[in-house]
Amino acid sequence: MLNQIITHTASVNNQNLKFETGKLAFRTDSSVFASAGDTTVLVTLTVDKKKSDADFFPLTVEFVDKHYAVGRINQNKFIKREKQSDDSILKARAIDRAIRPLFPKTFKQPVQIIITLLTFDGVNDPIVLAMNAVSACIMNSSVPFSGPIATVRVGKVGDSLKVNPTTLEMKDNEIDLLFSGFSEQVSMIEVGANQIGEETMKKAFDIAIDGFSVMERFQKEFVEKVQAIANKKKLSVVTEEVNYHSVIEKLGLTDEEFERDLKLALYTDDDEAYTIKIDEIKNNLVAKRDNLPDDIKSEISNVVIDELIFKNSKKITRHGILSEKRRLSGREMDEIRKITIEAGVLPIVHGSALFSRGITQAMSIVTLGSLQDYEIAETYQGEEERYYMHHYNGPSYSLGEAGRFNLYPGRREIGHGELAEKALRPVIPEIAAFPYVIRVVSEVLSQSGSSSMASTCGSTVALMDAGVPIKAPVAGIAIGLVVDDNNMNNYKLVVDMADKEDFFGDMDFKVTGTRMGITAIQMDNKLGGVDIKIIKEALDLAYSKRIEILEKIEEVLVAPREVLKDNAPQVRQIQINPDRIGELIGPGGKNIKGITEKTGAELNIDDNGLVTIMANSKESLVSAFDMVDGTVGEPEVGKEYEAQVETIKEYGVFVSFRGGNTQALLHISEFPKILGQNGLPMTKQYRVGEKIQIIVKGKDREGRWSIGLVNHD
Repeated sequence: MLNQIITHTASVNNQNLKFETGKLAFRTDSSVFASAGDTTVLVTLTVDKKKSDADFFPLTVEFVDKHYAVGRINQNKFIKREKQSDDSILKARAIDRAIRPLFPKTFKQPVQIIITLLTFDGVNDPIVLAMNAVSACIMNSSVPFSGPIATVRVGKVGDSLKVNPTTLEMKDNEIDLLFSGFSEQVSMIEVGANQIGEETMKKAFDIAIDGFSVMERFQKEFVEKVQAIANKKKLSVVTEEVNYHSVIEKLGLTDEEFERDLKLALYTDDDEAYTIKIDEIKNNLVAKRDNLPDDIKSEISNVVIDELIFKNSKKITRHGILSEKRRLSGREMDEIRKITIEAGVLPIVHGSALFSRGITQAMSIVTLGSLQDYEIAETYQGEEERYYMHHYNGPSYSLGEAGRFNLYPGRREIGHGELAEKALRPVIPEIAAFPYVIRVVSEVLSQSGSSSMASTCGSTVALMDAGVPIKAPVAGIAIGLVVDDNNMNNYKLVVDMADKEDFFGDMDFKVTGTRMGITAIQMDNKLGGVDIKIIKEALDLAYSKRIEILEKIEEVLVAPREVLKDNAPQVRQIQINPDRIGELIGPGGKNIKGITEKTGAELNIDDNGLVTIMANSKESLVSAFDMVDGTVGEPEVGKEYEAQVETIKEYGVFVSFRGGNTQALLHISEFPKILGQNGLPMTKQYRVGEKIQIIVKGKDREGRWSIGLVNHD
């Protein structure tokens, strides 16, 4: 705890940026109160200094958004306390991916970082502010960290790319790039884009890199101020590693024998055989250990055996890729696993597809609903109506595990679902063109790397199978990276890594898009930072592989089916005069309820008078349409109608049509001349109640409908 307040300010993007410590959250290891304009966040870091026996780094990152940040009260009538939203989970995951690789690999003490959004001014981006404040907070703490790490956002304002645009400028932006790193090194990338070309994306990367310097400098100046007063001693990092060569000898093996057995397990494209062989190796090592004297046996725990297998597997895998251009599966560096695609694999549902890449397998299912089926997503910024949703499920059986089954998704499932949704969102048709709520669920049945990309590809096919008029098919591919530990210039990009390769790689770079351009990117790494030139090279490689997968998709479905499935909801729209919306609804909703009860159809009316009718059968749809049309609809100019004679006058015939809801005069001038030549009065030519065919010509100056006679026998 500092005994005085330390503040650092600067003007960034014409807004006052301020970091402050020493005033809030006294019992934390480190805290930063950060503000940009009137957007403020509190970042706190606590560390368990007593516990360090974990075999992994237990880092927890939470982003907590508060409705009071914008002066709102939760709209839920039963619960006013905030619940963790998907949006806050996604923000926390982005922060985690950006900072995790900068902690020492041997640091094992539990660290918890909590970011609380206190106020949001609607202008300054809270996630960019939070991520920079998190970096500064860790730098000021007792936790070792290879920072600072800067974060910027890039969007398109007008015709130009801009660093850290306002949240208003980012609304409906065709490119949204969240970029973390330092100097020329990239730590984390998240992109949502509307089919942006690779060259434009590279320019956005360069602009983001240029933007790092401002935030890096600001953080360093702040940290220097803090350290000048309270230079907190960093926690020690265990640098002494187990002598694994000695462990192998104690187990009665040579390095060559152990490596030979591991290679036999690793170099196979059969994941099940790999798992069996690795288990056999582990069981054999445990058996050898258990036969040793107690004093030696105590030195070789199960954790040591697991690390022995992992470290040597990693060494073999990376050496094979870097020195021999040899992958565990036997594939070429740029070779995708075997792809199989099926469309329409399930009955009943409105659209479905099965996409397999290697043993990674995703079944995507599409459900179409009425416009009343939209989801309300509530965050601190208010309620958002969502008409397109993508949900991802990855149960334990997909990993070959017998874990606890949870119906509600975990953070990983939420993140993967959002990535697939972001990938497809730019090609989803507007409601005006396709008035349905669309829900896609990706049931991941088997996982061995890139299940989110399989979900993206499978969902593209499922949407086309459902007849959703997507603007273009979307495919996704993951590019991996292996870098020589002793020479950063010696590296290999590896396409479509399976799990066992990904475990030992340095980067996961996922790119989705159409033939036209990129729709989403997500990148994380284990190095701390990846050179921007490698990122650009990976982007180009991802393009060629994306086209390869799109060609596979187009072999199954080249375009959306022209008609919906028979059991899909039927939709028809009718435009009415907005002034007559109340008339259609009726007092207390009487009229619209009556239509729904009689036909079973659902009606949705927007403020402009567009009525969307959805029903489960064509009969129900037609019936509801006729009732709406008959109540408040208007005749269509140029359309023929059957009319009934209501009144006969010497100057013409008054008729009703459209179920009796529209009246008009068929003037005598519209009749064939023969009627005036036979000497019979008009009353003798027609009878009240007689049916005649008319055509609607339009309205006269007084707003009355003008009609003509179609035929007369």
